[in-house]
Amino acid sequence: MRCAANRTTVEINKPGRLFMRWPKFRDYVRKSLSYLRIVPRFFAKAHMAVSVMEPWGILLAVIGLAVSIYSFQIDYQDRTVERKLRAWEIVTTPGPVNGGKYESAEFLIRLGNDLSSAELSGIVLRTRNLSGINLANANLSNGIFHSVHLDSANLRSANLSNTNLNGVSLSEANLYEANLRQANLCETDLSSADLRFASLNEAELCAANLSHVDLRGADLRGADLRDADLTRANLLEVSFTNANLSRANLRLAISLFQRQIDAACGDELTELPIGLKIQKCSDTDWYDQFFRNR
Repeated sequence: MRCAANRTTVEINKPGRLFMRWPKFRDYVRKSLSYLRIVPRFFAKAHMAVSVMEPWGILLAVIGLAVSIYSFQIDYQDRTVERKLRAWEIVTTPGPVNGGKYESAEFLIRLGNDLSSAELSGIVLRTRNLSGINLANANLSNGIFHSVHLDSANLRSANLSNTNLNGVSLSEANLYEANLRQANLCETDLSSADLRFASLNEAELCAANLSHVDLRGADLRGADLRDADLTRANLLEVSFTNANLSRANLRLAISLFQRQIDAACGDELTELPIGLKIQKCSDTDWYDQFFRNR
């Protein structure tokens, strides 16, 4: 019995012999080790495949990016067109200016769109350059324009009655048949503007620059033209009935006749073409007489 116990103890203390008695386990370990030898070769082949496919991957990525950008542009254009249509519908529908009209007008102006026939009565615009904008037939009555440039703007047949345009630049603007009744145009630059057949009755044009303006057929009844400069202005058939021409410069005005001047008044500082005379305004406060009830 002692010999059997000693033999068992020796066999237990020899793991190599125990391992050799398990052939299946031995085969499993060997196969596992053979698989591990395959791993480096697999990664090497994968790296080679990636190296070969890398240019094609970059090309596909660039194509995908281009398609995405194109799709975004198409979507953006569609959204812009849709918003333009909504904005145009708002600005051309009669209604209060606070009903989204101001924001819609600003949006269309930023896009460089014209605002012809727009209904913008009461709009307030400050410090904007709107040179060359198309506002033909637009309703801008009772609006306020402060430090706005409207040089060469198209305001043909626009409604600017009771609008505050004090100090606005309207040089070379098209104001043909525009309604400027009772508008505030004091110190406004209207040089070389087209004001043919415009309605300027009871308008305030004090110290306005009207040099080289075409005023043929314009209505200036009751207008305040004190200190206005009408050098080289074409005044053919202009109505000056009850207009105040005190200190106005009309010395080089074109097509100005005595019958037109007879309907107006001025003072000793009114400059007229040679041979023309003007009656002096009465002691009655002319401004109160013609503008108090506006």
